[in-house]
Formats: sequence, structure tokens, C-alpha cells
Amino acid sequence: MWNPEVFFQAAEIHRSAGSDRRAAELLALSVADPVTPLEAPLAADGQRATLVISDEQLAAARTTMYERVTAALLDEHVNLDARLRAATGEETTLRETVRGRIVLVVQALRPDFVRDEALSLLDVNSERLHAAGVRTLLIAQQPAPAILERSGFDSRFHQDVGDQAWAGLRAWREVQYFVLDRSGKLRHRGEDPEAALRISFVLSM
Repeated sequence: MWNPEVFFQAAEIHRSAGSDRRAAELLALSVADPVTPLEAPLAADGQRATLVISDEQLAAARTTMYERVTAALLDEHVNLDARLRAATGEETTLRETVRGRIVLVVQALRPDFVRDEALSLLDVNSERLHAAGVRTLLIAQQPAPAILERSGFDSRFHQDVGDQAWAGLRAWREVQYFVLDRSGKLRHRGEDPEAALRISFVLSM
């Protein structure tokens, strides 16, 4: 699991021990995170601000992140003919949603099962996802409720016609996150929205 908060904490431990170089390397790992880029918080004594991350350290951190994230990618076939029904009643397929794009799929038994924090995280990253050529697709087994008011991305859920997407993606939990690459192959299946976002960004590099 790639966790910027842990990197921050470890960097502070090393800085307190006088190892500024190692602290900067750990801080670079958190700064390199593509999902929620963080500013280094000041320590109680304000000394963290003196840490300087070199270009070499940042490049190494990005390489480490890329290797770590891609090492666990899946490579599974998906039935792209699975039918989806939009909120407007129009039907489409997974194949139509891919069309050479990376697709981050949120699959839920019911739309209200998806935590507000997860939707907010998608909202915060929506512009960067769009710029990276990543589409976010929300799918539910039951018809969607009223449209959620979100500023950055389309939060309307598609209905999974005949549970075809559920079967094709091999889902098994009430809420899961999937990432399809540009060829329509399944590269990630999990329950952490941050992990799905991170993989989507890395695949777009």
C-alpha cells in the first residue's frame, strides 16, 4: 500500500534523528504521490521547512512509486459487451465507455453504499483525471437515486443491465473499484478508491 502519511511520519523520525538526507528521500515519496499531492506539514519546532528535496530524489521517488504500483497490476480479460443503462434510459456497453481510454469503474450494489469521502476524492481529482485521459464510470445494480451535486465529474450512476458488468468484472463486494486499461483489460480490482486512482494515474503516464 502506498501511504503518503506514513512517509511523512517516517521522514519526521529521521529528521529528528539528524538524518536530513533520508528524511528528504522519504518526504519525496509522499510528494510524488499522484492522488493527493501533499504539502509537508511543519514539525512542532518548524524545522521540517528546512528540508530540501532534490530533483534527483523526486525522480527516484516517482520511479519507486511507478514500480511499486505497476508490480501488482492484473491482466484479466473482461466482457466488454456488458450492457449499461444510463440515467437517461439510453443503453451503452463497457466497450463504448473504454474506446481507447483508461476507465476507473466504481461498482456498487446501490449508489448510496459509496462513501461520501470516496466521491469527494473523485471530485477533487476530476480535473486531473480528465487531463490524463481517464474516464470515471459509476455502476450500480439498482436504479440510481437523484443526481448527486458534484462540481467536477458526472456522479450519475449507470444501471448494470442483468448484472452483466458485475459478472464480467468478477465483483463480490457491495462497493469495489476497478481500472480498465486502454485495451479494455482489467488491471485492478479492490476496495480502496485511492489505490484505484493511483493506478489510473500511473497507467496514464
